[in-house]
Amino acid sequence: MIELVLVHVILASVAALIVLFVAYPYRGRALPRAERLTDKVVSVTERVAPGEAPPLGVLTTPEKSRAMSARFERVETLLRRGARALVPADRDRA
Repeated sequence: MIELVLVHVILASVAALIVLFVAYPYRGRALPRAERLTDKVVSVTERVAPGEAPPLGVLTTPEKSRAMSARFERVETLLRRGARALVPADRDRA
């Protein structure tokens, strides 16, 4: 039991030494202020802002939407045909 307490004391002292060695070079320095970070975030959002949202949230035209839908339908049909070729038709009888 005393060994366990001794191990805990040794580990705690090693941890304290590590914290002190890491913190020592930063003594006397001011902590960074949140305002500086906030200003930088605001400047980035101003540069990257996409502008106003389109009406009703629509980002495309109906023609483009129909073309994309038809493209996905063609790919899905092609994949289903390929899957039917790989999977036997009598899979329910197994």
